[in-house]
Amino acid sequence: MLDGVTISNGLGWSPDGRRMYYVDTPTRRIDVLDYDVDTGAARARRALAEVDDLPGVPDGLAVDAEGCLWVAFYDGEAVHRFSPDGERLASIAVPVARPTSCAFAGGHLERLVITTAAAPDGTGATSTPATWASPGCGSRPAPSSSRAHTPRGAESSTTTCTRSRIERTPTTPPSATTGRWR
Repeated sequence: MLDGVTISNGLGWSPDGRRMYYVDTPTRRIDVLDYDVDTGAARARRALAEVDDLPGVPDGLAVDAEGCLWVAFYDGEAVHRFSPDGERLASIAVPVARPTSCAFAGGHLERLVITTAAAPDGTGATSTPATWASPGCGSRPAPSSSRAHTPRGAESSTTTCTRSRIERTPTTPPSATTGRWR
């Protein structure tokens, strides 16, 4: 159990399961904890990366097979890739202000899927697909419990990153009766 948390968002594990990564958004940090795979105990919380110099705030995350973290920056128009030591390695600019999380998808887990949210007043979404280079995209992810999410009541879209382009497609929330995505 962690003490002193405010808004928990990103959560993921290193490929060997011995490190747990955690984002508590208002702290503007990406933290790492030692994780015991046998007991489920997380301890020794410490800063992996302090990101005050980047626009936006860290939100959801995914971990790739190389142990690198992909972190969405809400109000930052980007997803940043960090090494297991906290060094920023790459950035993917997205054509919306509010990326919320990311996850790997596709038959070979070669696509980085990025969820986004509009502002409460409905602004912040783009109506046309955008094309963008995507450095470093396509790594297989580590097993993780990180889940894409959208703040309650916010409009959302999904941005899919392939090695050659970023495509935006609208999403429909799960049906209230079936709980399944339409």
